[in-house]
Amino acid sequence: MNLLKPIELLAKKMTLALLNIFRRAGRPESISINKGLTYKILFIRPQRIGDIFIAFPVFDALLRQFPRAKISLFGSPACRPIIEDDPRFYKIYYYRKSIRSDFKELRKIRKEKYDCVVDLVGTDSVTSLLLTVFGVPGKPRIAVGKNRFCKYYDYNFDLRNGNTGHVIINSLKLLEAFGISFDKSDGFAPPYIDDNADRNAVEIFEKLSIDKNESFVVGYNLSAGSPERIPAVDVTADLLKRILNFRDNFRIILFALGPEREKAARLQEQFPEKVDIIPDGLSLPEASAVIKRLDFFITPDTSLVHIARSFEIPVVAFYRRYMDNHKIWYPFGQPCGAVVSGNEGNIADLTAASIFDEFVKVFDYFKQEGKCPISRLS
Repeated sequence: MNLLKPIELLAKKMTLALLNIFRRAGRPESISINKGLTYKILFIRPQRIGDIFIAFPVFDALLRQFPRAKISLFGSPACRPIIEDDPRFYKIYYYRKSIRSDFKELRKIRKEKYDCVVDLVGTDSVTSLLLTVFGVPGKPRIAVGKNRFCKYYDYNFDLRNGNTGHVIINSLKLLEAFGISFDKSDGFAPPYIDDNADRNAVEIFEKLSIDKNESFVVGYNLSAGSPERIPAVDVTADLLKRILNFRDNFRIILFALGPEREKAARLQEQFPEKVDIIPDGLSLPEASAVIKRLDFFITPDTSLVHIARSFEIPVVAFYRRYMDNHKIWYPFGQPCGAVVSGNEGNIADLTAASIFDEFVKVFDYFKQEGKCPISRLS
C-alpha cells in the first residue's frame, strides 16, 4: 500500500481546517476596475490544454473592456506550447506538482501583488484553493464550479450548469464579477499563431499541391491519446470514402501523432490522390495554423475541437457518453456536430454511416447560413 497518499490527504484536511479559521464572508458586489489604471488578474487553471483553451474568450473579453489589465496564468506545463508566446498574458507560471518548484512559483506570484485571482478549476480542488488563498492573499477571489469550497470565494459560478449550455458560455458568466455582461463576447477566441507558424502552414498546403480556390479541404484527426476515443481503421476508411464521394473537389488532410501515423499511411494508400498527411513533429501552434486554413474538421473529443471552432471552422466530433460531457463540450456555436456513443468508456459502436450523416447535417447547416467557405459550393 502507498503510505504517501493517506499522508497527503491528511495534510490537505489539516490545511482546510486551518483555512476555516481565516475564512471571510463573500463580497458579492462587482469588482471595480478603473480603465485608466493597470489592474493585475491571476487566473489559475493547472490542467489540460482544452481546459485552458475554453477560457480564452474570458481573457479577450476582459482585455477588450479593460485594455490596461494585465492577465497572468498559472497553468500546466502541458499547455506551454499554446500559451508561452501568447501576448494575452503578462506573466505565465507553471504548476509542476513539485513542492520545491511550485513554492518558487508561489513566491513569484506573491511578489507581483495581484489585484484579483480567478480559480478556473471547475471542481472542489484543494490545490487550486491553496494557490488562490496563499498566492493572492486578501484580494477578491472568483471561482467556477465549486460546491463544498464555494464558501472560500467571493464569487462562484456554475460551470456545468446542470449539463446545460456550452462550457465556454458558462465560463463567460464569471465576467459578471467584473461588471461585464457575458453576452458581450461571441465566444470565439483563436490561439496566438506567430508568423513562422503561419508561413509553415502555407508551405504545407503548397507541398501537398492543395489550391484552396479549387479544393474543399477536410481535416481528419486520428489522435486522441487513447484508442478507446477513436473509430476503428475500417470505420475511418469507410467514412473517408463517403466524404470523398460527396463532392468531386474534396481533399482530406490527416492529422496523426506517434502510432497513429502508421494508420494514417495505410489510409492514404487507399486514397492516394485525395488524402494527405500533415508533416510529423508539428508544434500545437503549427498544427493550429493548418487547422485555420481548413474548410471542415473531423476529430475525437480533444482540444482540437475548440481550436477549430475558435477559427469558426465547422466541426464534427466524436464523444463517449462519460459524464454526459458532450452536453457542454460539443462544438461551440453549432446546432449539430456531436456524434455521441452509447458507451461510457469507448466509441466502438459509432459507424461510418452515423458519422457521415452528422457531417452532412453540419455541411448543410453552414451552407445555408453562409457562414464559411461551404457557402461557395453549389
